[in-house]
Amino acid sequence: MTKKSIENIDSGRAEKILAEKQKKKRCAILGTSRSVDDAPWEDESIEIWAIASVLGRKRYNRIFEMHDGCSSIVFKHMINAGCPIYMREIRKDVPTSVEYPLAPILEAMGRHFSNSISYMIALAIYEEFEEIHLYGVNMEYGSEYINQKPSVDYCVGFARGMGIAVYIPDDSDVARTHRLYGYETTSLHKKMVNRLELIQDELAAWKQKERGAMEMRAKHEGGEEMIKYVCNYLETTKLD
Repeated sequence: MTKKSIENIDSGRAEKILAEKQKKKRCAILGTSRSVDDAPWEDESIEIWAIASVLGRKRYNRIFEMHDGCSSIVFKHMINAGCPIYMREIRKDVPTSVEYPLAPILEAMGRHFSNSISYMIALAIYEEFEEIHLYGVNMEYGSEYINQKPSVDYCVGFARGMGIAVYIPDDSDVARTHRLYGYETTSLHKKMVNRLELIQDELAAWKQKERGAMEMRAKHEGGEEMIKYVCNYLETTKLD
């Protein structure tokens, strides 16, 4: 079998998998923020689309790796996922890799893509999905992702303008402003208070774990000292 025929088999396999998955018209797009745990993992009627760094969970229908490279662990998960992997170009070392259809999407939507999530939403629009769900995509004010927010907001607005239903969890800042200009002045404060309470609850849980760890450490250190004492006694004492 020639090298070229192997490549054709790999490409054909990827296209076959993709054709089977395209029958569904609802997708959940996954980022790495907290709400990713709420994704509809058990609902087989919704395709799960994930960026590569989210791998290692229950199931995936499509994976997106739009970067130059990834860690060896992420790469291993991608290879073993058994689903189409969207990349900037088809790669021989990724059997199910699919080239992202950049040209027609740019023609339809313009140059508004600053992150992988935007590319994923755009593909769902391009393939005429009826529903798009976002999980783990917060784009919080004050976070490192804030500069990427306009791109995601644009894609969400574009989708809704096309009549596509877009579900966004309440804790996400995507397609939302922190206040209505001229009408509200306290919504950001309320949101920050809610987040402060969440952080404080998480901190309290970690402190509880830390106390438990310290107690366990003290227990083991006590046991270590006792065993050292016994060992020393046995080594220096002649027993009948």
